[in-house]
Amino acid sequence: MANQSGTPENLMRWQGTKTKEEIRQITSKAGKASGKKKAERKLLREYLEEALSLINPDDGLDYYTSMTISLIKKASDGDSRSYEIIRDTLGQKPKDEVSLSSADTINIKIGEEK
Repeated sequence: MANQSGTPENLMRWQGTKTKEEIRQITSKAGKASGKKKAERKLLREYLEEALSLINPDDGLDYYTSMTISLIKKASDGDSRSYEIIRDTLGQKPKDEVSLSSADTINIKIGEEK
């Protein structure tokens, strides 16, 4: 929700309410938390990459290869989402274009009429 000044209520007002030292401490704390979260995501990504490189006991291939083959099979069976994943991964995703047009004329008046 926005208040009467148009500022969302959940945003902190810094100007005139906090000292420079308080702002520095708050932003430092936020930066450290952001860095910790980034490190956690990197570690998770590394674990996942390592697990995917292991050999799948069902077919003797690594999980990357097994998943790729399964994805190709699903796409060839007519699964359009699988096809889109393959296409996008290969870098062939079409660009999303947004077009806005209006036949209406918009008149904007600034200030008061006399």
